[in-house]
Amino acid sequence: KVKVTPEVIKAVHDADLIIVGIGSLYTSIIPNFLASEMKNALRTSKAKKMYICNIMSEHGETDDFKVSDCVKQINKYVDKNFIDIVLANDTIVPDKILKLYEKEQSNQILLDRENIDKMGVELITSDYFYNNETAKDLLIDIF
Repeated sequence: KVKVTPEVIKAVHDADLIIVGIGSLYTSIIPNFLASEMKNALRTSKAKKMYICNIMSEHGETDDFKVSDCVKQINKYVDKNFIDIVLANDTIVPDKILKLYEKEQSNQILLDRENIDKMGVELITSDYFYNNETAKDLLIDIF
């Protein structure tokens, strides 16, 4: 059984923004939510919860996932409306880059705006594939 330190619980409750991602959905992100103490702290925190979606899938974890599938999986492990905001790439990855990922059986995680809208999640998109500075600017604008 995993024990969460009181300092972590306090940090979650004191936070204004909790950022989830980037990482392997099932092996880097979701394991952080499995302890009941953590899950409860996250559910009761007043902080906005932001998920930064990976651009590419990982074979065996997120095959054929869209952005909304990633959000749904995180919500499934914490709370049905846990994620408030998602940052997602809105640029199509060029074929020459996709070919490099073929060996890993990895594909682009496509943006499905209509499903994100139905979930009531705020969507922030940009060309995160080519422009990492945009992500920093958007975080500054949130506050």
